[in-house]
Formats: sequence, C-alpha cells, structure tokens
Amino acid sequence: MSTETLNQLCREEAGFTAKQLQLDLKITEAKRLLLYSSLNTSEIAFQLGFEDGSYFSRIFKKKSNLSPSNFQEKYLKN
Repeated sequence: MSTETLNQLCREEAGFTAKQLQLDLKITEAKRLLLYSSLNTSEIAFQLGFEDGSYFSRIFKKKSNLSPSNFQEKYLKN
C-alpha cells in the first residue's frame, strides 16, 4: 500500500494522517510508561523511537499540554 493510500484511508476513518495517528499512539504509550514504569523520560523517548529526549519532551507537551515530568507529578498524586 502506498503512503498516499494509507494517509487517505486514515483521514477517511480517523480524520488524521497515518503519521499523526502513529504519534498519538506513541504519546499514549509514553503516558502509560510515565505512570506505570520506573523508566525516566530519556529512556521512554528512546524506547518509543525518539532520538532526542528534548524533542520528545516538546512533542509530549504539545500533545498533552503538560511536560512529561508535570504529567507524572499530576497523575501520580491522584
């Protein structure tokens, strides 16, 4: 399947490109790892395929409106 076809199908079904869906899945997995593992942010970033921990943190904050550490702090207290 071509990238173009995949993106078209993803847009029709979910309203997002394949890359956007993949990134959303990575952020969801990062949230799970932040809450339920002992890995630090850099380890999580590497495990999810981000080569740069600071880039991961910027994307995480953009998608969740919290930095990884603030996300952990907020949800581990509750």
